[in-house]
Amino acid sequence: MKTILIVIAIIISLLVLSQMFSTSPVSSDVVQLDGSVIDDDSVKYQSSESDKPSLLVQIIVSWWLYILYYAVGVVFAVFIYRDAKKVKKLVLNIGPVWWGVLAVYEPPLGVLVYWILHYSKLSVEKS
Repeated sequence: MKTILIVIAIIISLLVLSQMFSTSPVSSDVVQLDGSVIDDDSVKYQSSESDKPSLLVQIIVSWWLYILYYAVGVVFAVFIYRDAKKVKKLVLNIGPVWWGVLAVYEPPLGVLVYWILHYSKLSVEKS
């Protein structure tokens, strides 16, 4: 069950990461109902200051994928740190704090590397 949750969390992190770097084409032309196209520079939009959202809302809306991505990283880091403190001999003699930092910096990579080096069948048996 624990492995399934880790795999699901990694998949979610990878999906969020892929969405952060996806782009969609933006057109500056306005299409009217009759199908004719008007150049966006010739159209003047009127907006008042009350129509604009606050700066905090603008930041959250434009950065929500990054916030979610690193929030997942912090959750991963807590679990990895707690687990690394329980492990007698850590691979490469990297301390629990540094495994947590790796998980915060790059969540999918940090969790995957930690799992491969400590729990997968590819890990070296410690004696």
